[in-house]
Amino acid sequence: MRSALRFALALLLAAPCAVAGAQDETSSDTATPSVQSSDDPFDLVAADLPRAEPGRWDGFFEGLARGEMDAGVSADVLERQARAERAYAVRDFRTSISLLFGILEELPDFPPGLLVLGTVEFRLRRYGECATLLERFVEIAPDQVYRTQALAHCYYSLGDYERARDHYLAVIEAGAESLEATRGLALALYRLGDLEGAMSRLDAVLAQEPDNFDALVWKAQILYEEQEFEDAHHLAERAERVAPWEPKPLFLQSRCLFELDREDEAERVRALARDRRAFARSRVVSRATAVRARSVRRRDPTRRGLPPQQGRDHRARRARRRRAESARERPGDRVPDLRARPHVGPR
Repeated sequence: MRSALRFALALLLAAPCAVAGAQDETSSDTATPSVQSSDDPFDLVAADLPRAEPGRWDGFFEGLARGEMDAGVSADVLERQARAERAYAVRDFRTSISLLFGILEELPDFPPGLLVLGTVEFRLRRYGECATLLERFVEIAPDQVYRTQALAHCYYSLGDYERARDHYLAVIEAGAESLEATRGLALALYRLGDLEGAMSRLDAVLAQEPDNFDALVWKAQILYEEQEFEDAHHLAERAERVAPWEPKPLFLQSRCLFELDREDEAERVRALARDRRAFARSRVVSRATAVRARSVRRRDPTRRGLPPQQGRDHRARRARRRRAESARERPGDRVPDLRARPHVGPR
C-alpha cells in the first residue's frame, strides 16, 4: 500500500497549475444522495454521483503545488485512485470505473477522480458520460480547463459543434499547446460553415508540423467535399508519404481520381487501398493474439500448481468473461497525468 500511496501523491503533488482549495468534508457532502448500487460498473451513471458543497475544492491544486495535501483526502482514497489509474493503464476499465465511482461517492467531486473517470468514459466512447464528468471538473477547477480537451472532443462527437468550438478555444486560450486542439477547432469551424477559419487552423497545424498526418488527411477531405479535387489529391499523396501503411489516403486519392475522370488509375489505387486495409486489420488481429498469448503464459493457473482440469476450467471461464466484456471496451491512451498537460482526444 505504501508504494501505491507514494504513486498517487507523486501524481497529485506535481500538478503544475492552481485551481481549487481544500476545506474538511462537511455534513453536506455526506448528506447528498448516494449512487444507486449495481453489480455491473458499466451500468453506473455519472449524473447519479453526489455533488460537493460549493467551494469544497477551492485552492486544491494551489495546495498541491505547495506540497500540501487536503486534510479531507485520506490515504485510502489516494491508494484507490492510484489503483484505478493503474487499472486504466492496462485497459481494465471495469475495475477503474468501479474504484473511481466509489471514490466520488465517498468524496464528491474529488478533482482527480472526475478527470480520470471522464477520460475512461471517453475511451469507452461514452461521450455523454464523459461530458457530465468533465463539465463538473471545469466547474470546480476552471483554471484547469487546459486539461479538458476531451470535453471538446465529446461535444464534437455528439454533434454539438458550437460548444465544441467554444471549448476548443477555451483550451487553447488557457495555454494548452496542442496541435490536436487546433485541428479539432478547425473541424468544428468547418461543420459550422466557416470554411476559411477551418482551413486557416489546419494550415497553422501544418506550418508547425508539415507532416501532421491527421491535418493532411482532414484538409484533403475538406477540399474533396468542396470539389477541389486536384488539391485534395495532392494532399492525400502527401499524407500517404507520411504514413504509407495507412489505407485512408489511398481511398481518398481514388475518389479524387474518379472525379478527375482518371478511372484506370483510380481503380488501381483503390485496389491498393483495399490490400493495405486488409493488411492493417491482419496486423491488429496478430498483435491482439500475441498480447493474449503473453497474458495466458503469465497467468496460466496450470503453471501455479493447480490440477490441469481446474486450470482449463479457469481459462474457459475467463475467456467467456472477456468475450462478454469485449463489446464494451475500446483501446485507451495513458491515464491523465497531473504532472503534465494531457493531450487526449480522438484521431
